[in-house]
Amino acid sequence: MASGAQGQQKQVPEAAEPWSGGVVLAGVEGEITELQALWKAKKVRAASYVMALDDLNARKNELLADRAYHAVPGGTRSVLRAVLIHPAKSRGGRFDPARVEPVFHTA
Repeated sequence: MASGAQGQQKQVPEAAEPWSGGVVLAGVEGEITELQALWKAKKVRAASYVMALDDLNARKNELLADRAYHAVPGGTRSVLRAVLIHPAKSRGGRFDPARVEPVFHTA
């Protein structure tokens, strides 16, 4: 009888795609630094500062997520769709990480 490992081929993951957003990310980080310097020098109103900083941080987070996506080899990419927390067996019990179930959608 053949063992399970003999009939299987080893899959080599695809190389990660190069990410071309490094220059854009550096620009956004530079804009954040400039905005913070203007805030410290009291040259920007609070409302304008908060709105601009929120927009820049959102853009930065999008770029970081895109960079992380491109860092993963193509054959292994999946997207976290949900996290299920199964009920405890008794009320007031301690947190049990075994009750956490991530649900992935393969991209």
